[in-house]
Amino acid sequence: MKVSILIPVYNASKYLSVCLESVYNQTYSDVEVVIIDDGSVDNSLEIIKEYANEKTIIISRENRGINQTRKELVLNSTGNILVFIDSDDYFNNLNVIENYISVFENYNCDMVTSNYTRGINDVIYETSESPASSGLQTSFEYLSKMISDNSCVALWNKAFKRSLLLSCVDNDFVDLKLGEDLLICMSYILNSDKIYKLDIESILYREHESSLTKHKHARDYLELNRVLLSISKKITDEDLKDKFKLFQCYHVLQAIFCQISNKDNDYMELNDLVVSMVKNNKVWKFDGFRYWKKYYLILLHFSPKLIDNILIKSLRLAIKIKSIL
Repeated sequence: MKVSILIPVYNASKYLSVCLESVYNQTYSDVEVVIIDDGSVDNSLEIIKEYANEKTIIISRENRGINQTRKELVLNSTGNILVFIDSDDYFNNLNVIENYISVFENYNCDMVTSNYTRGINDVIYETSESPASSGLQTSFEYLSKMISDNSCVALWNKAFKRSLLLSCVDNDFVDLKLGEDLLICMSYILNSDKIYKLDIESILYREHESSLTKHKHARDYLELNRVLLSISKKITDEDLKDKFKLFQCYHVLQAIFCQISNKDNDYMELNDLVVSMVKNNKVWKFDGFRYWKKYYLILLHFSPKLIDNILIKSLRLAIKIKSIL
């Protein structure tokens, strides 16, 4: 069973060598590595060429963004199984691909998922579990657990069947600032039958302080909400649809706790959406929100006039509330 490891690269020279070493040292042999250098202006391409072998496909072109790059990676792959890894992340052990393939061969499932380790910059600080119990489950069981837990939905701790992922390429690899992994994974899971969760840590996922603190735009959250609405229309089970509604609220309400740039028409539309969600759902009961966020949501629920200023001033207020609690 051939595997394609897909790596989008953009100005990744700081961590790229560690990533590529973890890729090329995998014990499973039937692997091709597909790398797209998305218009890097550092020496990423030179590093890629240093590690490349006869099983490597390298594409270097002008910058087109992460979603278009991932789409092209899928289309240029030839493996039966596809595994994504970002250029600043790395596999936790040398048997990751071998473990994935063993599951596909033994259980004939459509997707394999695993736990992962999170870090910020160079600091590794916690192990995170993907949703659901270990072992084989239906896609419905997995999706229900994922939605109930408001879990992180990402491409990089999973292995996909190429034949199924191709069905998502045209409609789901779209230009989004938020939720691009969510859209692809949810669509894939809804088209799947069986999913297997490995109780191992497969990857170190690296966040960066700059991305955690950067300003967001109201239109990004509005687009995310539209994406979530489109996904909800694909869900036929009523109980799961109700759970997904809360999942949708959880992700859109993250706007409250970010710095939103530009108080424009998009901002006002997002403001109205947030007001509606806070008024019509007991959002402070969501497991995914920390306590200081829950207190803030309770305050907004009973004093909705405060929402007029939250999308600009909320981060400052949230930090104060957090320090008190």
